[in-house]
Amino acid sequence: MPVTVNGMDAPVLSMASTRLDVQAPWEISGAKALVRVTGPDGGYADTLVEIQSVVPALGGGLGILRPSGDFDMNPAAFAAGNVVVFLAEGLGRVEPPPKTGMAPERASLVTAEVTASVAGLPATIYRAMLAAGQYYVVLGIPPGVPAGGQPVRLAVNGIATERTFTFR
Repeated sequence: MPVTVNGMDAPVLSMASTRLDVQAPWEISGAKALVRVTGPDGGYADTLVEIQSVVPALGGGLGILRPSGDFDMNPAAFAAGNVVVFLAEGLGRVEPPPKTGMAPERASLVTAEVTASVAGLPATIYRAMLAAGQYYVVLGIPPGVPAGGQPVRLAVNGIATERTFTFR
């Protein structure tokens, strides 16, 4: 099922009976875009959508980067003082920009301002990037984060998202 945004091909990421997720081309600009979905019979449906530069969402915690350079893939071990890697979505433009529909050849840094807090305490953002078609946020868990379920809040250009993770 081909999809275009302002006439540019938009790769389909997933489909369901009432939902279609596509990668918006990096090249689009402006406040609105025309999305065209073409069916197998050649018929199409057009929808005018508003464009937002970022729509952040914090995904799962992948693991802990150890000072030795090792990667501990046990998010249940998250604790104050760790440097952790989280998956994210909707962090916006990156530099250098990848080619639309292609996984980037190397990691690209998010150009927007990214901030975070854990249990209400400011967290250090070491890197926010796009690599292999996925956004990653590398952040330091601040000292003083209590054990148990705590909110991790990510904001991109002031637009915030929050998820709860368990710390030990």
